[in-house]
Amino acid sequence: MSYQLFPYGQLAFTIICFALISIAFVVFPKRKRVLMFIGICVAAWRGGIWIAPIAMDLKLFHVLFACLLLWNLSDSTSSFRSWKGQLRPLLPWCLMIAWSLLSVGKALNPNLALKGPTQLLFDVVFFLSVILTLRTADDFRFFVICIAAAIIGQSIVALLQFKFTGFSIGVIDHVRVTLWWRSNGTFRHPNQLGMALLISLPIVIRGAISGMITKDNKLLIICGAATVLGGIAILTTYSRGSWVGLTAGLMVMVSLDLMGKQSKIRKYAKAFLLISLLLGVLGAVKFKNVVMNRMFYTDHEQILEGRQSLQQEGIEVIRNNPILGVGYANGQFYGHNIVHNLYILIASEIGIPGLVFLAWFLWDFLRLLIKGHRSKIALVKNYSHGIVGSIVAFLIASIPGPDFWTSQAIQIHFWAALVIIVSLNRLEQLAILKTRKEQFAKRALSLMPQKLT
Repeated sequence: MSYQLFPYGQLAFTIICFALISIAFVVFPKRKRVLMFIGICVAAWRGGIWIAPIAMDLKLFHVLFACLLLWNLSDSTSSFRSWKGQLRPLLPWCLMIAWSLLSVGKALNPNLALKGPTQLLFDVVFFLSVILTLRTADDFRFFVICIAAAIIGQSIVALLQFKFTGFSIGVIDHVRVTLWWRSNGTFRHPNQLGMALLISLPIVIRGAISGMITKDNKLLIICGAATVLGGIAILTTYSRGSWVGLTAGLMVMVSLDLMGKQSKIRKYAKAFLLISLLLGVLGAVKFKNVVMNRMFYTDHEQILEGRQSLQQEGIEVIRNNPILGVGYANGQFYGHNIVHNLYILIASEIGIPGLVFLAWFLWDFLRLLIKGHRSKIALVKNYSHGIVGSIVAFLIASIPGPDFWTSQAIQIHFWAALVIIVSLNRLEQLAILKTRKEQFAKRALSLMPQKLT
């Protein structure tokens, strides 16, 4: 049975969306936040205006973040000066864009190959538009709420899909894979929803901890709800890679907390660990057969053999095209559909140098996280540990999964994590600079001769 909430056409849906955005612009005074909030929440929506030369849809979130960037660039109060030293990851990413453009010349389908650099370029648009919007600690807090809201929305859709196998919103999720017993939200595949959740869940967990530390009940409730719903939703994806990756990421995250010197963070980390263990025991009793069957028995050997075969085909493509690859999404024309390994897939489609640029990008990301981990400010350290958990989960889940490379929405979730650590480091720099100025002013006053009486 089908449960479609919006059985109308895409044109009507688009009109309603822009009407609601216009109303939000009138109602809410901070209009840049309106664009940012809606853009993040709709990043995984499907459907849009088909652009044939680059073989991709122009979606609502593309329009919203492009408008947000143009707005910020035209705003005289927006500047990149205060972001000095925080934008280093952009260099290897831009080199990856340039290299993927060069690989278009090797592609059997150039239009399809152009989709890759276009998506990578828009990741930069998203990043710049958001960091120029986040100027204060309150802006940062609102950004975390945006991520939590996106998780809540996707999780609700996923749970409805799990309960009612024919459930559909319409337009934004009109194409579902045949895996009816697995939830995918508005993503194309359940594994993509799993990858998005494993990146975002550690962030909202840290948002909940931040709410407890600062007594911010609103942040605690929203992030807590996102944690619970997202945790249940990732189970309904039946994505083995996401389960393993998230488990490993959370273990690393909690270990960093327990080894740290921040007493408040350590306190809440112990509470989180205790609750997780309790839920894990209850889950093991309740869903033991489901998890065990999915992890070790159901089509395990066939899937393993099939993916190993795909990886071997991908390695063969790399051997024959080691420098430029065969072009984004053109690997399917060389004997395989999609290689289920992110690193092999990237090397096969844009060459080994493209994979090196990705490793460079991740290294610069890691350096920012190390800086955050060493921070003496609890807020910075708190979120840094969460994003370390996200990165560990991502790196592990990407061994069997290509979803970061094939889904723009997952790239947006990943860059949202980078936005958080970059913004936190910048806020710390501004706080240190303000403190130094105040200390200098006090010292200057103390050295001035006292007024003669």
